[in-house]
Amino acid sequence: MLALCFKDVPFSTAQDLTKHPFTNSLTEYNISVTSTESYNFEFLRNDIEDKLLHLEKATVTDKQLLLDIESKLSNLSTLNDVEEFKYRIITLKLLYTANDLLRVLEDNPESIDNQQLKEISFSIHEASFCPLKTNLEERYQAIYKEYSARTKVNEMVEDINSKENFKTIKTAKELETLLINELGDDYINIGKDGRKVISEELLPNLETFNNIDKMMNTVTKKIAAFKSKLKKVKEVSSVVEFQSILNELHLEYNDQPTEKTEVMYYAIKSTSTEFTTIGELKNYIEEALDSKQGYTSTISNLDGVATSSKTGEGN
Repeated sequence: MLALCFKDVPFSTAQDLTKHPFTNSLTEYNISVTSTESYNFEFLRNDIEDKLLHLEKATVTDKQLLLDIESKLSNLSTLNDVEEFKYRIITLKLLYTANDLLRVLEDNPESIDNQQLKEISFSIHEASFCPLKTNLEERYQAIYKEYSARTKVNEMVEDINSKENFKTIKTAKELETLLINELGDDYINIGKDGRKVISEELLPNLETFNNIDKMMNTVTKKIAAFKSKLKKVKEVSSVVEFQSILNELHLEYNDQPTEKTEVMYYAIKSTSTEFTTIGELKNYIEEALDSKQGYTSTISNLDGVATSSKTGEGN
């Protein structure tokens, strides 16, 4: 048996002897040659370190070099810094994934969706700082800005379309939802009954409005009328007038004045409170009835949910 040892051959030039021309010539003499790989671990470690540093300083990707590094890493399983190398490789893979996704979106901006942006953001965020990460962050921000602008335009178009289709509304509830979205608190504060009256008045007449702005102007005028009646609550000079205002505000205690109406009337006249919403007026009336009459009054609140006050003692 012939043993050949080349312990001082540099790692970078060492070759598998079984593939060397010299080995082929020995077969004529029935001599077989085998070889076992042996590594200069320090050289291999430094080689991996240098190549990783090269990739980490680059602003472009090199997938083949990263694969080569990963392959060589399997031969360093006994070294303490293997885990650090693995982490750095994972970081580069995350950035390479983000780069690939960004290229697709940059080539096809119309295909951008929120899920893709989340994946890219995650890959970039999880990676360690390096020039490539900075480059990807800048490209991501440009893509995100374009997506946000396009999404905003789409939302505006959808909003315009929904407004143009207001004449197709079939129920008072659908109309009420539209009015709440458009007018907000001004419409909400007229109370459940007031909102119901307006929506039911408008529903059969939607075709008479040329556009949604004219309908909203009509609703605004009706809301102003409600507010005017709310102000008159404290200006009336008789129980009969007070009852009439309550009916107009759709506060359905009674259709005709009663002893309860008198309690409410004098309570309202005696307070300095200025009522700005139907809800405030309802709450004040409820407290007055509870404290003066000694019975429980149940009044639908502003959102239509029944609220009951506790029975009080008569004074």
